[in-house]
Amino acid sequence: MSHTTALPPTLEQKRASFALEKIRGLQLKGPNCYGHYVSYVSALPATIVMNGLGQALTTLVAKAKGKRDDPHRILFDHVAEWLNKEIEALRVPPNDLTFVIDRLMETDQETYVHAQAETMAYLYWLKQFARAYLKTPEGGEH
Repeated sequence: MSHTTALPPTLEQKRASFALEKIRGLQLKGPNCYGHYVSYVSALPATIVMNGLGQALTTLVAKAKGKRDDPHRILFDHVAEWLNKEIEALRVPPNDLTFVIDRLMETDQETYVHAQAETMAYLYWLKQFARAYLKTPEGGEH
C-alpha cells in the first residue's frame, strides 16, 4: 500500500480559491448587490498598468463615495483582503481595509512592486470567475 502525502495548495490555487469564494458570495447576493462589478474587475488590470496599484485602489474607494455596498468598494475590498492576507507588510485590521492603501504608500519599492504583481495574478482569477458566474446588468457586457 502506498502512502501519499497531500501537498499544500500552491499560491496559484490559493488565489483561485479565495477569488472563487468572493465571487460565490456575490452570486448568492444577486445582481442587485454587485451591479457592474464584472465590468469593473475586467477593467482594473489595465487601470493598474496605466496608473499604478495605489492610484487604482484609491480610485475604487473614491468612486464608491463612502458606500460599502457599492460595486467599486466591493472590488476594492476583494483586492485589499487578498493583499492583507498575502503580504505581511500590508497587513491592517480587517475592519477598515482602506488602510492597505496607507501601508502601500509607506512601503519600499520592492514590496510595492510585489503587491502590484500579486494583485494582477489574483485579478486574473477574480475576473475569470466573475465573468463565469455573475450576470451583467441589462444592456451591459462583460
